[in-house]
Amino acid sequence: MLTSQRRSSMRVIWPDQALLFQNRIQNIILLLGLLFITGSLATRVTTPRNMTALTGNPVTLTCDLDVDGEVFQVEWNRCDGRKVLVFHRAHGKSVNTGYRERISVVTLNRFTLLETRANDSGEYCCELSTFPHGTLKGKLTLLLQTDMSQVSSSSSLIVSIVSGILGFAVLGVLFALLVSCQGRRRRVRHPVHVAVHSRGLPQSHQSFLKTSPLNIRREGQEEKDVEEEEKADYFNVLTSKIVNNSSNSP
Repeated sequence: MLTSQRRSSMRVIWPDQALLFQNRIQNIILLLGLLFITGSLATRVTTPRNMTALTGNPVTLTCDLDVDGEVFQVEWNRCDGRKVLVFHRAHGKSVNTGYRERISVVTLNRFTLLETRANDSGEYCCELSTFPHGTLKGKLTLLLQTDMSQVSSSSSLIVSIVSGILGFAVLGVLFALLVSCQGRRRRVRHPVHVAVHSRGLPQSHQSFLKTSPLNIRREGQEEKDVEEEEKADYFNVLTSKIVNNSSNSP
C-alpha cells in the first residue's frame, strides 16, 4: 500500500520538474538569440566612439558600415538635434550654415572638421542609408583640449604688449620732466634786472620772455640810462666827500 502511494506521488512530481527544466532551456536559448541579434545589429556601424583633439586643429570623424551592403547616403548631426551635413552619392553634399566654411573632405564614411572650437566638443550621431539593411545609426564623442603651448605664447605676447606700453609711458614722463627742467634753467639764466633809482625807488625791468625787437631796444636803452644815472650818483657822492674833507681841514 505504501509503495503504491510513493509511486503515484513520483508520477505527479516528475512531469513538473521536466516542464520546469524545459522552460529554463527555452529561456536560455531565447536570451542567447536576443544577444546575438542585438550584437550583430550593433556591430553593423563602427565609429571611434571617443576621439580627442587639440582646439584649432583639424579632426576627421568616421562612420563605417561593418557588414556587407551598399551605402548611398550619410547624415551627420549633433546628437542634441543640430544639423551638420548630409552627403549623397549622386547629389553631393549639403552643409549646415554654421559649418560651411569648416567642412572638408566629405565622403560616405567620413568628413574632416577644420579649425575646431571649444563648442565643437560633444556627441556626434551618424545615420547611414544602406541597401539592403536600411537605415543604420552610430555615435561618437569628440573631446577637444586646449594646447598649452598656444596659451603660453599668447600670455607672453600679452605681457610683451603691456610691458611695451608701460615703457613708452615711462619714457613720456621722463621726457616731460626733462623739458620742464630745461625751461626752469632758462628762466634762471635770464633773471629780472632791478636797479636803484637816484630817488631811492626800485625800478624793475621787463622779463626776457618778451622777445620782440622793440622790447629788446627799450631794455637796452633803459640799461644804458641806469648805468649813466649810477655813474652820476657815484660822481656826486665822491664830489661831496671831497668838498666835505676840504672844508673840515685846517
